[in-house]
Amino acid sequence: MLDIESITRVWADNAEVLNTLSRPVQESHYNDLIALIEHITDTATDLEAGLLTGLLELALCYAGDWEASQCSLPDATSPRDLLEFLMRQRGSTRSDLERAGMASGSVISQVLSGERTISRRMARKLADYFRVRSTLFL
Repeated sequence: MLDIESITRVWADNAEVLNTLSRPVQESHYNDLIALIEHITDTATDLEAGLLTGLLELALCYAGDWEASQCSLPDATSPRDLLEFLMRQRGSTRSDLERAGMASGSVISQVLSGERTISRRMARKLADYFRVRSTLFL
């Protein structure tokens, strides 16, 4: 059960900071969200990551809303579908991804076959390779 009184009290006490976390209306705010996401995923310890899960999910949701409104990517049903689409658009093969250091050929094959999900580390590498945001693969 939600402790509404505690939630509203904590929010009110920290409103100046918390109200900056909202759906982006301009690209600079979106970039701030991406920086927050990357900070949490890159530097948080396991304990901190567990405590920050809600914040990460909210930031991912807001960033995803921005990306959906700004990007002309297909309606991919999964990160794997998006990866396949980007590979087709760029003419990339599994071997190309392996040579670019994404992962081993077997890991890439497992991702493309749906046997394995894309890790945060691989998402960052794919984002750099395809010049998109890593959140698209998470």
